[in-house]
Amino acid sequence: MRRSLYVTVILFSLLLTSCSDSVPSITEVSSSVVLDFYSSQDFPSNRLSIFVKTSSEIGRVSHIQVKHIESGIVWDINDPMILTGGSNNYRAGSPFLVPPYYGNIPQGAYSLLYTDMSGRTVEYGFSVHYESELLELKVQELPDVVKHLPVVKKIAIYEQPGGKGKIIYYGDIKDDWKDSSKILNDYNGASSVRECLEISSKAVLCLFPPKDIK
Repeated sequence: MRRSLYVTVILFSLLLTSCSDSVPSITEVSSSVVLDFYSSQDFPSNRLSIFVKTSSEIGRVSHIQVKHIESGIVWDINDPMILTGGSNNYRAGSPFLVPPYYGNIPQGAYSLLYTDMSGRTVEYGFSVHYESELLELKVQELPDVVKHLPVVKKIAIYEQPGGKGKIIYYGDIKDDWKDSSKILNDYNGASSVRECLEISSKAVLCLFPPKDIK
């Protein structure tokens, strides 16, 4: 009886080890070019947002490397951010990949290297495309230019003034949120908001200038 119990424990332990230490497999890479209109007088800054979904435990991510094939530009994400979209829809990556030398995010083919805590690396290819004319607009010019594109309005709610600190909500704009007091009723810790536009199925995310509500 003891021998049978001992064998069962060993097999169960091996099963747990194999599940938690499975070879990583990338199922999806989400990319967006983020245009940050921090003031109405300036052209937007731009950066790349990359998040990876895997079939294995996302918490085992060690680091991620993103490379633009043609230019050779490389970004190393050494401390990946973990996001959840609910229902165990966890993703790892960063929304802060800035182009070098005050340039623009290059378009075209990219490769992504994902490395787990065991040092195993897998590669995934994806591409980035966006309307480059958006980089030459000021925020008041944006609505007329994007009206022919698929656009979805969203809102980001921040815990600190000036659109800084933790984002405590990102999503649809409720009808009664035209009155900022209604936002504070729903999110007591809110201090500022930024309206956002998701363009062409999130290929581009435009952040409007922040507005303090507290």
